[in-house]
Amino acid sequence: VLKTVNPEQAQALNKLYTESCESFKDALQRILFVNQLIWQEGHKLVGLGHLDWILESYYQHDIDTGVITKDKAFNLIKEFLLILHKHYEYKSSSLLGDTGQVIILGGLTSPETYKTNELSYMFIEAIQDLHLPDPKVLVRVSRKMPKDLLEKSVECISTGIGCPLFANDDVIIPILKNFGYPENDCYNYGTSACWEPFITGKSVDANNIFQINFLQPLINVFTRRDIKSIHNYEELLS
Repeated sequence: VLKTVNPEQAQALNKLYTESCESFKDALQRILFVNQLIWQEGHKLVGLGHLDWILESYYQHDIDTGVITKDKAFNLIKEFLLILHKHYEYKSSSLLGDTGQVIILGGLTSPETYKTNELSYMFIEAIQDLHLPDPKVLVRVSRKMPKDLLEKSVECISTGIGCPLFANDDVIIPILKNFGYPENDCYNYGTSACWEPFITGKSVDANNIFQINFLQPLINVFTRRDIKSIHNYEELLS
């Protein structure tokens, strides 16, 4: 049975291909839309990216212009997380909640500058309030980070929810530089679904991008119509 389409949602979908993102809510909806398409195409362990940085300009614009309040934004984040969590048992890999839906928060943008904003705290608070095993947040930590952000993170972990996860910028960024990545890329690193550092949008070394099934070619051979024409190992190998 088809449900009645919400006019606001229909309008947002119509704008998806023709117009730029206009608001914090619109940004969240677009992320959900694209994320769902990726999952439906059979791609698993899809990270959500550095959402406090990505969403900051939309959030701040809407706050400054009175489009939304902080409470409204916080509720939108919780709704966003609940939608991502929906059907998590089907998205999970080895363990329930192991979906790879990781949201990255905070981090160094230079040796002396740690970038965070109100959304960093709001995502952690929302995860703590919902107390769900998925999605997970990962906080990029550093000696330069605000003490209250670290305390908020530890408070959330102490509930037993299992996150935020931590990635240590003070260790990871120098190693990425030594490996040969450009400095700007090192400060913008993300993590794969299993939390290995990589350069978002540029790396092809993410461990979950693809898995080679070495038996598939053999299965293809065995299901060929002319299988009876293969009489020995050499012909099979060929």
